[in-house]
Amino acid sequence: MTAVGDRYVSAALDERKCMLGGNSPAIYFREFLPTGDGLLTALQVLSMLRSGTSLFPGWRLCSNANPQLLVNVEVKHRRPLEDCPGIQGEIQKARAELGDQGRVVVRYPVRNHFCVS
Repeated sequence: MTAVGDRYVSAALDERKCMLGGNSPAIYFREFLPTGDGLLTALQVLSMLRSGTSLFPGWRLCSNANPQLLVNVEVKHRRPLEDCPGIQGEIQKARAELGDQGRVVVRYPVRNHFCVS
């Protein structure tokens, strides 16, 4: 488990010399690319299906149910979350309720901008 963000997952994979990792929704296949890539993931899954390889061998043995709750809140200004006592209070309340049975991640969405010249 790493902090939220592609760079943290990528660094952990490098540090541990792993060939496969993930950061929702990206899956990293280090044999082919240093970053997560949806098209590569689709091609790998298609290759497995074509070869008859089971997509989920031992799935029940190695996975745990991890329910998630995603709540999007529209904001007018992106202030540092540390400067928002009301939000910090809600985060602490949620963390206390979850204890060590979950985690709370609060962040502004990443804005992707593409320029074509």
